[in-house]
Amino acid sequence: SYAGGFTGYSYPNAQIKVKPDDHNINITAAGSNIGGLVGYNDGGILIGLSSMGGDKRTRAAILGSITGGSNVGGVIGYNANDDRVIENFDNKAAIIAQNGDAGGIVGAGSVDTRITGCENRGSVQTIKGGNAGGIIGLNAGTISDCRDIGEISSQNGICGGIAGVNTGTITNSQVASDGLTFIGKIHAGGITGYNQG
Repeated sequence: SYAGGFTGYSYPNAQIKVKPDDHNINITAAGSNIGGLVGYNDGGILIGLSSMGGDKRTRAAILGSITGGSNVGGVIGYNANDDRVIENFDNKAAIIAQNGDAGGIVGAGSVDTRITGCENRGSVQTIKGGNAGGIIGLNAGTISDCRDIGEISSQNGICGGIAGVNTGTITNSQVASDGLTFIGKIHAGGITGYNQG
């Protein structure tokens, strides 16, 4: 199943332009591939240019709450696209996956997933099992220049500040050190709960 604030499934060669603004989105679904903007992404998603005068805003933020069964993310539930970088998104929404994977930006992604310059400020949690990460629950791709400032918990699984489980590459990314709590029944870590990258 697929559910997203903009579209459930983004087809290959499709392109979604997101206004550089705050987007208040509330989704509750029982299935998998649930995203604040796109449930299952096989296309492109990028932030369009601001038309506002004065200072130009170049980032987009997700607010509200995104709840689903598995592969739940503030921006994308599951990312399969190998063509576009997921860049300059901020998550401030509460992300909840009953069965994991859950991430502030992406729930889970393929080896071709590339995330850069993104930040999570929302809470991310999995309930019955699975992985929870500030940026991505299950990372097989590349993460760079990202930051987590949100609480991460996996009551019956693995959690990490950037990625719950990492089999890919994480560079130049950080977690705020002031009073954050990471709770993982199996493994928990500041950057990643379980690392094979």
